[in-house]
Formats: sequence, C-alpha cells, structure tokens
Amino acid sequence: FLAKGFKTNIDATAEDLITKIPGVIREDGVIKTQGEEVKQVFVDGKQFFGDDPDIALKNLPAELIEKIQIYDRMSDQAQFTGFDDGQSSKTINIITRQDRQRGQFGKLYGGYGTDDRYLSGGNINLFRQQQRISLIGLVNNINQQNFSSQDLLGISGNRGDRQSGSRGGRGGGGYSGRGRGQSENFLVGGQEGNTDTYSFGLSYVDSWGTDLNLNGSYFFNHTNNANDKVVNRQYFADLENAQFYSENSNSSAQNYNHRVNFRAEYNIDTSNSLIITPKLYFQDNSSLSKLFGSNFLNSNLSSTIDNSNNADNKGYNLSNELLFRHKFDPPGRTISLNVNTGLNRKKAERNVFSLNNYFDIGAFNEDTTNQKTDQLTNGYNLSSNLVYTEPVGEDAQIQASFAANFSRSQSDKKTNSFNLTSQLYDELDSVLSNEYKNDYSTLRGGLSYRFRTEVLNFSAGLSYQQSSLKGEQIFPLANTLKKEYKKFLPNVRLQYKISESSNLRFYYTANINPPSISQLQNTPDNTNTLFLSSGNPELNEEYSHRISARYLSTNVQTGSSFFAMIFFNYTNNSIGNTTINAFRDTLLPTGIFLRKGSQLTYPINFDHSYSIRSFVNNGIPIELIKCNLNLNTSFNFNLTPGQVNEIRNFSKSYSVSQGVMLNSNISEVIDFRISYSPIYNITKNDMQTELNRDYFVHNVSAGFYWLFLERFYVKSDFSYYFNQGISKDLKREYYLWGGAAGVKLFGDKSGELKFETFDILDQNKSLNRTITETYIEDKSTIVLRRYFMLSFIYSLRMFGG
Repeated sequence: FLAKGFKTNIDATAEDLITKIPGVIREDGVIKTQGEEVKQVFVDGKQFFGDDPDIALKNLPAELIEKIQIYDRMSDQAQFTGFDDGQSSKTINIITRQDRQRGQFGKLYGGYGTDDRYLSGGNINLFRQQQRISLIGLVNNINQQNFSSQDLLGISGNRGDRQSGSRGGRGGGGYSGRGRGQSENFLVGGQEGNTDTYSFGLSYVDSWGTDLNLNGSYFFNHTNNANDKVVNRQYFADLENAQFYSENSNSSAQNYNHRVNFRAEYNIDTSNSLIITPKLYFQDNSSLSKLFGSNFLNSNLSSTIDNSNNADNKGYNLSNELLFRHKFDPPGRTISLNVNTGLNRKKAERNVFSLNNYFDIGAFNEDTTNQKTDQLTNGYNLSSNLVYTEPVGEDAQIQASFAANFSRSQSDKKTNSFNLTSQLYDELDSVLSNEYKNDYSTLRGGLSYRFRTEVLNFSAGLSYQQSSLKGEQIFPLANTLKKEYKKFLPNVRLQYKISESSNLRFYYTANINPPSISQLQNTPDNTNTLFLSSGNPELNEEYSHRISARYLSTNVQTGSSFFAMIFFNYTNNSIGNTTINAFRDTLLPTGIFLRKGSQLTYPINFDHSYSIRSFVNNGIPIELIKCNLNLNTSFNFNLTPGQVNEIRNFSKSYSVSQGVMLNSNISEVIDFRISYSPIYNITKNDMQTELNRDYFVHNVSAGFYWLFLERFYVKSDFSYYFNQGISKDLKREYYLWGGAAGVKLFGDKSGELKFETFDILDQNKSLNRTITETYIEDKSTIVLRRYFMLSFIYSLRMFGG
C-alpha cells in the first residue's frame, strides 16, 4: 500500500496510518489485519525493538512512511528453503521514504492535570542510512502502558483455568473501559484496573560492511497497578443443583522487567550465512490481593470466603537460535541447520490467609487457612532441525528434514502451615506440596514435494513423529509415569495466482501439543480456598488438524480490496477442565478434603473440540466525499467440552459481528473516523439448557481532528457502549468522550501547547463477559475517570543532514 493514498493529520503516527488501510483494525488492544493478529512490525525489512509491534507503530511518525507491506512472514529457515514450515506470522513491514532515511526526528512531551494526573515521555530517532538508533521513554499514571507479551511473564500464575469461548462486553468501542481510549492500546490488552508506568527503551540497527547486519534492543518496564473487581459467576452444575458465586476484591501489584533482544546476520560468502538470535528476559513481580466471596447452592448460601494473599515472583527466560544456511552450485540444492536452546527459572513465594464459613441446615463450620508456599520452577530445552532440498526439474523441489527436541521442566513446591506453638510456618502440608520433574522428547523425520510456477505454488508433505513424555514425582510419593506417542503428520499448502490482483491460498497442517508441567502436576493450588485447582499426571497429548483458506483481490486503479478467510481447527484428545462441586463434605481419593460449597478443577482429555473462524472485509474508496469505507463481517463458533461432577457438557459459542468503518481521506488539516461494531453472541449447552444465553454488544466510536488558521487545532474522540443480556447487575450502557484543543508554537511549529480532557461525562466503565466450559462470568473492574490536563510537546524534524 502506498502511504500517500491515505491522508492523515500532520501529527499522525504509523498506527494512525495503517488503521486506515482496508482490513486493518485495532481490536481488544491488538492490531489485526485480515482477521489475524499482527505479530511483528519491521522497518525497511529489519526488526524494531525486537518482536514488539506496538513500539514501532506508536513511535514512528506517519510522514516517515512511503509504503506499507502486509504479508505472512515465514521463519528464516523456511524463507531459505522455500518450504513453509507452518511457523509463519502476520507481519507489517514499514518502508521509509528515501528523503527520510537520514536525519534526526522524534517528540518530547510532558503534562500535568487534575487529581495529580501526569504524563511525560518521548522518543528520539537517529537515522543514518543503515545505522538507526532509537530511544523511547514513558512516565505516567493515566494507564498508558508499553507492554508486550514478554513483559507479562509470570505475572499471573497458571492455575489450570483454560478460559475459552465467547468474550464480550468490553466497554467503550476500543477503549476497553480502562484508560485513554486510542492511546492505551497495547499488544496484550494491558492489566486490569489503573496502572502507573515507568519505561525506557533503546534500539540499535546497523550494517557493518556488506556482510554483517546487527539488530539489538533493550527495554525496561516498571508498573504499579491497583484494581477493584466485582465478579458474578454461574457454574454449569448437574440437573439437580445450581451453583452461583459472587466476589468483591481489591489488589495491587508491582512489576519490574528487563527485555533484551539481539540478532546478528553474517553472510560468510555467496554460499554460506549464519544468523544468531539471542533473547533474555528478567522479571520481578510482587502482588497483594484481598477478596470476599459468597457461594450459593440452589439459591441458598453455602459458604463464604474472606481471603488475602501476597506473592513475590522472580524469574528469567533465556533463549538463543542459531541458523546456518548453505547453497550448493545447482540452484535449489540447499542444506540448513537450525539449533534452538532455552533456559528458564522462576522462584515464587506466596502467603495465603483465608477464613472460610460453611453453612448447612442446622450447622455452621468455620475453617482457617494460614500457609506459606515456596516454589521453584526451572527448565531447559534443546532442539534442532536439519533440512536438505534437492531440485527436481525446473519447477519442483524435494525436501528432506529431520528434527529432534528435548525439554526438561522441574518444579519443587513446599507449602507450610502456621504453627501456633512455634509461631513459624514449619508444619509441612504434604497434600499441597510436591517435587516433580517432566521430560519431553521428540524425533521427527519427513519428506515434502514442492511445485512452483508463476501462477501456482503447491507443496505436500508427510512427517512421522515419535515422542516420549516422562513424569517423575519425587515428593510426597515416589511415582514415575512414562508415555510414548507415534503420529503421522501430513501437510498441504497451495497458493494460486488467479490474476495480477487476486490470489487464493489453502493450508492444512497437523500438529501435536504436549501438556505443560503445570497441567501435569496434581498438587492443588489453594490461592482461593473455595476454588482449588490442580494438574493431572494422566494427561495425553493433543492432536490437532488445522485448515485455512484465504482469498484476496485488490483493484489498484480504484484502491478497493476484498478479503475472505475461513479457519477450522479440530483437536483430538483436547485438554479441558473437569470440576468437582462438593454438595456435601467430600474426601477425594487424592487426599484432598472438600467442604460443602467448595470445588476442585483439574484438566482432563476429552474426545474432541473444534472451532470455526471466518472473516470477510471489503474496502471501498468513496471519491465523492473523499473517504474510505470498510465493511467487515465475521462469524466464530467454538465447541468446548467440560465436565462437572461426572456430567459432560459441550458448550457451543456462536458470535456474529458486522463492522462498518468510515475513514476520511481529505487532507492533513481535517481528519475523521466513524465506526459501528455490533456483536451478537449465542451460548448453548447440552446440559442445563437454562444457562443458554443470547446477548448483544454494540460499540460505536468516532474521532475528529481539525487544524485551522495553520496553528490551531481541535480534536475529539467519542465512544458509546451498550449491551443487552449480559447481566442485570452491571450497567448496560455508557458514553466515553474526550477531547483536546491546542496551538502550534514557534516559527517551524515544532512546539505545541495542548489542553485535553478525558471522560468528560464521567461515565467510564469496564464490563466483560467470559464463557468457559464450566461457567459464565460477568466482571466489572475500576477504570480511569474524568480528568483535565495541560501538556507541552516539542517535535524534532531534521532530515537530509
């Protein structure tokens, strides 16, 4: 896409520009294109701040961009061989203008507002052709966060809850009901509640001669988060019992993390190359939470919990990828070796104090839990993949591959109860303690055939994988579990070029997914003593089949485009949850004692699960009003198995959405957007059909920018949220409106004074519905409310020197 085909205001970022491109939207805090999440953003074909799309999109000005490429980027090894290995990711490549590839540019800003709200930060970029140095910084308490998925390692521990299904009810049409609207979008949607952020980043890209390309980045992030939460949950129980749970909680958390990425590509000679990609992540997280919950059985209060727990987590994750590639004299004959290594460690300390009350006819029981848990989890992995390709005639190739993988995970968890006599935590609870080691190894060999012409690219292959899973429990009881698996894994890929402007793609792959160490450990997690969770050492691997078909058509003359995609995933031995609801005091065979009104959840294998996802987008320029109209339709279906008290339930979730977005394409001085995205959700259950739900979520948003008299501007963002059928206890609608007015200063307009408001109507809310295989949950959290702020911004633009 040519950037000049999309008009943006003079202060627009790369994100403002690309979201005008047909099929590109921001949804639930992530950039999506053609119905898929964007995983990487490159600048002139090179990484920018590692694998974090948001940093590039938020910190590069739109005026820097000449073209934007959107494509499926294959792995480095697959790009070399030409055989897709199934590891492709949706990628955006920003191609900069020739006259902007040398110079210094950036922005510095600072602001202060009512209720002690503040925001300061900026970015500085030094571009000298091949050498590019970028610095970014951000300090604020208005929910602007620079998170990527790596920054959240270990924040939320794995408790075996595999939440899936239909999601809806996030407030505010892209605002997520939490912060500053379009400014608070991040890769993983951010943390709930209100967050203070302090972050700094450095990126370095350079070419040393013609043979060595370097790319490195460092990112530091510190956050303070506070949250109040209200949860209402209805469980899928058996036909004679109904279970409801309500909870009020407040929590706080501090998180520190360091992220280092590096990549060196060395072209040894015309036939050999070497790529080294190390990554290192450190994290330190501490949290404190308090909650009060009530459990109801058949509308009668069965139990309550008054719980507080604090936790400290420290850990790191180190990985490295090495890829050697060699080309032989006959074109198409190649050999490549990929070696991956990884090392991780996490140390966690947690204190839980819980006062539980259990109610029965004519009886009342009180139970107190006061425990301290120390857990050390570490592991490593080694993997390699050797690939050889051989040409067959002028248009075909054969590929032979062999891959080996070994990974080890270890966990040592000790839970001690408080001793009233010694006043120490020195009474070991063997039910809540264990020491476990898990080894997983695979050997895979395969052959593939590829045929390629100007219009057709076809490949088909078959691999045979033998895998071994060995679990060894050392404490409290010595036990060894060993399983062997053998599977054939076929794959088919077809790309057909219908014309210069349209193509069709079809993929089929089969994969094996082993259970994680947390899913295999049978030691309960009692963070919430009413809702225990644990793993299951008897789990088997999942075997999944994935089919996707995509059609793309563009019209260069008119600027219109049409895209359609359908994705189908079918999983045998799918891992889901089973829940034991104690309708009376129950001692389980594992030694766990469940009071009436409490429950235990753990994973098991089900026969199958499947999902269907489809997306259609039509982009149409309207020359009469100089706007681009985007229409997108999606349909999603999930069949998720679950089990409650030996009764299996298949939860079927349907969602249909129709998005309409109108983006102006008038000029740099006036810009607007209008969008409407209704989503209709249906949930049906085989058991307890009275829990079937239909609900409608409406999101309307609009934005406006106007620069007048060459120096003055006004802009405004507006969202309207409305739901039908989510919950009687949550407000069904609200408006979120913000705006700003400013003036450009100095002769070159490099300075700017801005007055802005957020949530003028003081109505911001957070609403969220989650549907899993065992319950329906409605949740509300605290959000940022109305404030006013005065800011000064200085922009640096010096190109060509």
